Amino acid sequence: MMIAPPKPSRCLPAPKPVIVPPVPVSDAGADALPLAYRVQMEQQCMVSGASRILFMASKWAGEELVEELHAWYEPDAELRAAILSGWEQFELDVAAYVPKAANVAVSATPMESLPAASVRMDGQLAVASNLPEFGTALRAFIGRMVAKPATDQEFADAEAECKALKKAEDALEGAENSALAELSDVEAMRRTVADLRTLARSTRLSREKLVAAEKENRRLAIVQGAVKAHAAHIAALNQRLGRPYMPALPVDFAGAIKGKKNLDSMQDAVDSLLAQSKIAASGWADRIDVNLKHLTAEAGDFMALFPDVATLVTKAADDFVALVQYRVSEQRAKDRKRAEELAEQERERIRQEERDRAQREEATRAAAAAPTPSPAIAAEPATPAADPEPAAAPAPAVYQLPARAAAPAADTGAATLLIGGINRRLGYDVNAVFLKQLGFEPARIDGARRFYRDSDLPLIGRAIAEHTLRVTQLQAAAA
Repeated sequence: MMIAPPKPSRCLPAPKPVIVPPVPVSDAGADALPLAYRVQMEQQCMVSGASRILFMASKWAGEELVEELHAWYEPDAELRAAILSGWEQFELDVAAYVPKAANVAVSATPMESLPAASVRMDGQLAVASNLPEFGTALRAFIGRMVAKPATDQEFADAEAECKALKKAEDALEGAENSALAELSDVEAMRRTVADLRTLARSTRLSREKLVAAEKENRRLAIVQGAVKAHAAHIAALNQRLGRPYMPALPVDFAGAIKGKKNLDSMQDAVDSLLAQSKIAASGWADRIDVNLKHLTAEAGDFMALFPDVATLVTKAADDFVALVQYRVSEQRAKDRKRAEELAEQERERIRQEERDRAQREEATRAAAAAPTPSPAIAAEPATPAADPEPAAAPAPAVYQLPARAAAPAADTGAATLLIGGINRRLGYDVNAVFLKQLGFEPARIDGARRFYRDSDLPLIGRAIAEHTLRVTQLQAAAA
């Protein structure tokens, strides 16, 4: 069944729609929210396992909604770690907490009133006063004062005592002035009044200094106790890390008690700051511990690349990982390059040995193919000599130049030429055995190296040319 809508009344006009102005809605990011709200939502995420939380707030002017705020909050790993560190530190503080006596509102103990100082003059100019009794009461009052206040109650009592002494000073001065107003000065009375007033004033001043000094001592004791507790926490963290990796973390405990009037408020402010500093220090230790574990796992045999590890481990994890990777990869590249260079040097040495062996074999074959020389031109067989390059086979006798081609025995020229230098200058390779067969002995021997005189080079070249010519002629005649 359908119900028809009501017909508009013919007597009353149709109501006009009410236009409500839109309320501005801000969709701010969660990072713009105060830390207190973000901590609460992070705690809720940890407890509930939620992946995100919708934060909503509104601003009102009386009964009018002015603005609304919406923000989606997602878990923050760094903030969560800080919260967990705070809870851990809280548990440690609770376990080590020693209950103190309940704080009671401190008020000064009512001070015993000193007798009113009275001085008057009678008609015979005699002074009638109670100054002896007043002096006795004043000295007894001073004797009952606390020598060294240490608690808030004693400090309050000491300040009240100082006020009572100030009142006694004023009373003595008033009594003196009253007596002087009645009659002329009486020397005995004035001396007594002056002595008592001096006693009250000096005691008050010393008492005020004592109170101020003891308050300052208590302030220093509170601050020093916090400093020692902070240092002990840092030492425990360094012991956990295995080495003193913790950075310097100064804490302004003295600034925390500025403006505080009593000891309890000072102690509370310092304790709060100490707890915060312990949480922050534990966070640094956790970061260092993570970096050290990564360094141990990744560096391996490259720990020598990190002599500044005590400074590096305080870096953020991402920066530290990148730095370790860079240094290790750079060193590995250097090691690979060095290994390739050594391998290439070894291969070149082997190739050079192969070339030298091929040259020796070629020289041996050439000497073996030469015909037997005639007695007229034959030379005596060369005496084998020690050489760093061993011959593949005994070298046969070759033609030797006349004695005139050899270097003069009296030649004292410089001996700096090695076999390699001779080969470079001649343009082909010879060895020490061949030079000896030509009649050239080294001028100096240093281990496996043989040095020849610089002046021998032209003679060596001429001797080799003549030797080659003779061998060629003999081979041609034999053919």
